[in-house]
Amino acid sequence: MNAVKNAVTDGLLPGGGAALLHASRLLEDLEGDNLDETLGIKTLACALKEPFKAILDNAGMNADFYSSKVLETEDWKKGVCVRRAQIVDMLETGVR
Repeated sequence: MNAVKNAVTDGLLPGGGAALLHASRLLEDLEGDNLDETLGIKTLACALKEPFKAILDNAGMNADFYSSKVLETEDWKKGVCVRRAQIVDMLETGVR
């Protein structure tokens, strides 16, 4: 119930790890002021990709292939429907 209320008031994000995967793109070209900050940024970028990859790995799908395809679209709503094994608009298909 609280999740639905929050979604209505705050907006929706695509599920299936897609929102975090797309957020990782924002960190790709970011550099820190020193080596520690740069390593932290790179570590965070990798960590943001892991939920998406874990979902696809658990579904027996090629996570690296699909993550690169989803990121190529540059559409923040795109993700993978594991039932269909297709890249879809996650909000349109109801995956939130």
